[in-house]
Amino acid sequence: MAKKTVNPQFSYQKPFPHRAFVRTKTTSEPFFPGSVKASQGTSKWQLAIHAGDPTIPPEMHKKMDIHDQGEPGESNFIGWATGSITKGREYEGGIGSSGTMWVDEVQSDIVQKSPEYQDPETYRAGVTGKIATSSGEAAALNDELAALKKEFADSEAYMPLARRLEIQQRVGEIEAELPQLLKGYDKTPKYPEFTPYRNRIESVYKKWVRAFFNAILDYAKQQGVKYLAINTAENVDRLTGGRTGKRDLFNRVYDHTAQRWGMRHMKDVEAQNVRKRSTPIRVEDWWFSPVDRLKPLTK
Repeated sequence: MAKKTVNPQFSYQKPFPHRAFVRTKTTSEPFFPGSVKASQGTSKWQLAIHAGDPTIPPEMHKKMDIHDQGEPGESNFIGWATGSITKGREYEGGIGSSGTMWVDEVQSDIVQKSPEYQDPETYRAGVTGKIATSSGEAAALNDELAALKKEFADSEAYMPLARRLEIQQRVGEIEAELPQLLKGYDKTPKYPEFTPYRNRIESVYKKWVRAFFNAILDYAKQQGVKYLAINTAENVDRLTGGRTGKRDLFNRVYDHTAQRWGMRHMKDVEAQNVRKRSTPIRVEDWWFSPVDRLKPLTK
């Protein structure tokens, strides 16, 4: 009998039993429609994460129409991480020429969407509170905007250039942020039938970010790359259209993880040394660190 071929994998017991299956392909496109395409390497990688705890019924994946079902034949798919690897061909000089693994996106629909598993009454109360908070933030921003515009109008003729530019920048930030504050709130949960699974999923998989990034680090070490680069929350938010309520999550997944690892922004280190042969990677949008300085996350 022919031996079944399976993708390489990493196995773990903490923070919960799980396995990370490695998938690779050579292409300029992401693994599937809808995933973030940020880095430009043609050596694409993906880690499909499957948990050992049987808390995820298959109908959850079907109902949520998750665009990736994980490793064929494996159960309890909880999410994925994806990106690319670049070496000297993509860049001349700087970080990219030494071998860099770029982390475009890290996602767990099963865990991230758990607030949608609440019963309608509880969910509605929570959303109402969020709307009230956002309304207060919007009012404060409108007050700040009005004050800045008044200052500019009253003092434009003799205002120092530095202050003028500062006001113009802040006005642009506020005008971009205001439309997002109250956008897209839905008072009806999408998946109330999964209420019985919510507490279990949130308690077992609450450290999913740590689990995913430790698998990413192991894969980077296996590949022998010199640097690991992680997308920033700001960039992911921009690439996904600034969806309401996602920025806090992106901060926790990307920026907080990078900061825990002591990573630095590329723009602060050697972005000026990277000469792009083609357009797309904005190197200032990434966190980076030499791989040999990184240790597995333990908390």
